[in-house]
This record gives sequence, structure tokens and C-alpha cells, in this order.
Amino acid sequence: MPKARARWRAIPDAAYSQLAIGPAPEATRTSSGPSDRVIQRCSARARDLVLVGACVGALLGCNPPVIPHAPELDSAVDAYRTDTGPEIVHDTGVDAVSVPMDAFIDAPIPDVGIPDSGVVPAIRVDGVFDDPFWVGVGLTPSTIAVLAPYEGDALTAVHYGRDANYLYVGFEGTLVAGDAVVMYFDTHFGDGVALNGGLGDNHGNVNNVLSLQLTATAEFQPEWGWGTSMMPRSIAVSDVSLGWRRLAMPPGTFTTVTADEQSACSMTGCETAILLTRLGVPPGGGITFIARLGRPGVGFSNQTFPTGDASSPELVGDIPLTVPLAL
Repeated sequence: MPKARARWRAIPDAAYSQLAIGPAPEATRTSSGPSDRVIQRCSARARDLVLVGACVGALLGCNPPVIPHAPELDSAVDAYRTDTGPEIVHDTGVDAVSVPMDAFIDAPIPDVGIPDSGVVPAIRVDGVFDDPFWVGVGLTPSTIAVLAPYEGDALTAVHYGRDANYLYVGFEGTLVAGDAVVMYFDTHFGDGVALNGGLGDNHGNVNNVLSLQLTATAEFQPEWGWGTSMMPRSIAVSDVSLGWRRLAMPPGTFTTVTADEQSACSMTGCETAILLTRLGVPPGGGITFIARLGRPGVGFSNQTFPTGDASSPELVGDIPLTVPLAL
């Protein structure tokens, strides 16, 4: 079968004047294809017509220019693209005293929404305690008024629980800049530290407060610490002002935990979630903890958990809080 012969015709000058792109090119009115001169003119016109559209390209007898790999608007997530996660809004630290949040986008901070394990926590870690998980798990409130010199600080309640995968802990309260709320966790499945005499890491306010002198019995020797010296603080990997540490006997320094955990603080509370396997806790394993509010180089506030330690916050005299087993 003979091939169909394309027929070319010149476009009137009037049509080009309406498009404001100059006079029409010369063209062979009836031929089996465009001449070399027409092809050159056609290519030049095509460059001018990118914004006009394919219709003018069709009139010229040219194929519209091909744009290499324009992203398709098909509402589909391409499987080969890696999930970079949401943009993370996080406090710069400078604003912690005067401005609660500055909406500064920290591009280098990775998305910690889903840990490497792929197991998603049962709560949204944001320091608000509005998730259904918190209903029916451990809650210890306190009505003890804070004493000088800690006016402006507050540690009024702790929340704690776990499921098959995670330990969840948080507190309600407020912080004066420079102070920190810290917690010590004894999993009874590792080499804990003796708190008598204090610990030896003074890198940042959280570690400084964790290292303040405490006196505890041999039954309570924590392996892990958590703390914050900044409220609010958006979700982030652990650093000097927020998160988990592997405690160490002096003069050793703590090891910052940067995987399988999330921590975040609102203006009035903080929440954290960490995989039980990261803590070395087997299914059904026990976890006890205490909470303190302190100031580097000064000591601990009278607001403590357990509340029975309030009169002597440097002593761990009351029975530590016990995280209940998963329901």
C-alpha cells in the first residue's frame, strides 16, 4: 500500500501577524514533504511557538517539541521515589525564652516519623496527650507547689505505658530556660549505674541535670535516661536538649540514642516513644523509673515523681514508678 502523502500549505501572513511572530515562512504548496528550507524555517518557528501550543505546530506541519521527563500529574506516588517525609518544623533554641516557635524549617533534620524498624508508635508524639492510648494507662498527678528557687518551673503529672513494641512516657509541666526535666529508667536487664555520688557527663543541660547527685538503693540502678531542657520543641532526633541517653558511670560520657525513638514537647508537656528492643527489654520485662526537675549546678526541685521524694528530692527513697505491662 502506498504511503499517504502529506500535503503542506503556507499559512497566510495575517495568521502570523495575529500571533505576533513575524511573516509566514515560504513553503511548497503541494509536495511529498517539506523542503530543507521549510524544515529550517519550521524548526525556528517551533522554538517561538512553545508557549502558543501544539495547535500552531500542527499548522506548520511540525511535531511539537518533546520536553524530557516532565512529571506526570496523576496523583500517583512513584514507587522508585524515596519518602523524604514531611518538612520538620523545629525550634532553633534561641527562641525558647521569648518566642515559643519560629516555624524554622530545618532541612538537614531527617524524618523520624517512622523508625527504621517500620513499627509505628501508637501515639502521635507531640506533647499533647490527646491520643486514645493514654486513656487507662499509668498516670500519676501531683499537687505539690514548687518552692524557690524554681518558680516558673512545674512538674505536675507523668504518663506512662507500653504496648507490644514501645515504651511511652511523658510529663505535664513547664520549664524555665536552663532547667531540665529528666527521667531515669531501670530495665533490670542491663548493667545499670549506681547513682550515689552523681554521674559525670556535663555536655548540655539535660546531661548536667542527669548527672546531679542522687542517692538510691542498690535495687534502683538505671541504664537509661531521658530529658528535655526546651519547651516547646518539635519532634526531632535526640540531641543535647531533648531525648534518650545510655547512662555511664563516671568519668564516662552518655551515649545519645538516635534511632527507634521519638520525642517532642508542647508548651505544657512532653511525650516520648522508644522501642522496647532498643532498651533491651524482653516481652513482659519490668521497667521502673523516677522523674526529676533540676537546674545544673544547683540541684533538684521539690516536684518529684514518685511524689514521696518531694521533701528530699536528692534521695530515691520511695518505690520507683512501675510501667504496667501491655494490655
